[in-house]
Amino acid sequence: MRNFRSRVALCGWHLQKNLVCHLSKFKASNTDLYNKTISLPFVTAVDKFEKIVQDIRNDDNLSNKQKEYIELKLKTKNMWGKCFLKTSFIGGVSTTSRVEAIHAKNKIK
Repeated sequence: MRNFRSRVALCGWHLQKNLVCHLSKFKASNTDLYNKTISLPFVTAVDKFEKIVQDIRNDDNLSNKQKEYIELKLKTKNMWGKCFLKTSFIGGVSTTSRVEAIHAKNKIK
């Protein structure tokens, strides 16, 4: 039986790595906002998350392609944004490295 409050979550670490790949050129023009953007998967407050998103949308240094990429990712923010996952049961796991560590410990025993 499935718990109605549980859900599938995407790996924050992998999402962050993808953001880095797609936004690397943006880093030179606005380092502060770039750093905030790549930290989005791990932001724990919804208001802070939304503020960063608004700043991203208002930044003129991002190309249209980069903005489209971010908007695409934001469509699934409930699956990777830590602030949106806090109310769901995910066992405290928001990165695949934690799952891999749990599996490694179980293999040893």
